Amino acid sequence: MPREKAPVPDYKLTIYLPRATYEQARDYLYSPLERRVPHGRWKHFINDLITGLFSDTQIDLGLWIKGLPTNLFLLRGKTETISQLTQHLADQEVYIKSLESQLSEVNLEERKK
Repeated sequence: MPREKAPVPDYKLTIYLPRATYEQARDYLYSPLERRVPHGRWKHFINDLITGLFSDTQIDLGLWIKGLPTNLFLLRGKTETISQLTQHLADQEVYIKSLESQLSEVNLEERKK
């Protein structure tokens, strides 16, 4: 009996990696039990990396933290996590602006005296 076609067909891809990168990935995927990289492990590894790249969200911390250059400190993660972090940073920014405003009012009152 012939094998059924996969619902999502695969596409063959040949890539060249630097030897050090290949060896590091191979060592990561290696199974001591099988004494080799198990069948299909490369496919799942690469597929998970690519899928994660396109499903994750990125935030530039340089836009949120004074003194940090932009496009240097990029944080990548799940969309839900990044949105929570963004909300937290926005709340902190409002809080800091409120403190700065209160401080400037105190300084003005002290100057008047």
